[in-house]
Amino acid sequence: MTDRAPATSSEPRRRGTGHRLSPLVIPLLSTAFGAVSGVTIDAILPMTAFGLIWGIAAAAVAPRLTRWGERAPGRADLPLWLAVALAFVVLGAGLLGNILATTPQAQLDLLQRDAFGPFFYAIHGPFEWALMPLLVMVNWRRPGRRWPLVAAAVAFYAGRTASALYFAPHALSWAGDPMSADLDEVRRWTDLNWFRIVLQDTLTAVLLLLAATRSGPRALPVDHEVVAPAKAAN
Repeated sequence: MTDRAPATSSEPRRRGTGHRLSPLVIPLLSTAFGAVSGVTIDAILPMTAFGLIWGIAAAAVAPRLTRWGERAPGRADLPLWLAVALAFVVLGAGLLGNILATTPQAQLDLLQRDAFGPFFYAIHGPFEWALMPLLVMVNWRRPGRRWPLVAAAVAFYAGRTASALYFAPHALSWAGDPMSADLDEVRRWTDLNWFRIVLQDTLTAVLLLLAATRSGPRALPVDHEVVAPAKAAN
């Protein structure tokens, strides 16, 4: 006599490997970063308000962007490779600037060039407020990419914070009034900038490249159910 056992669920609700991206974190981080960014241009309150508004809007679309990037790999690949290219452009520009600045006076001359400020504003602004957040959101469901991108974001925003609080204010001040610059301070600024290039630009570029070369399987949705086939017992 053969008894057939009813089909059972061996794992009724197996959680996927993806962690939930809490929308509440986004406005907190963007508001703090907006306040820090405001130090550079002496507009802390407006930039804080901008960061809060941006964060609320980003938190509202983050779940959709996460699902959007999960459905088609190409949607997550294109912005990631664009970020890799821009990251290495920034790295090359930073290295070139420090290599050309063989003396403090050469550094001052470089800071006064018309193209110096607009170049970094044009790249860093979109990178900070659009591209880097987009990369994290659309690749959040890909475990092989998630943590390299999170590490890249931490390195990137830590470096941007240092730039906003120290490097950029000094550079803008010296560019506007080179006679006020102390050459010993300029030399110290240049030396510290090497550390910033290594800890921000190089690390960010390498981690983004690592993430781009690791696609990996998509995470299962949290509510994904796995039903085991029926078993027969004699």
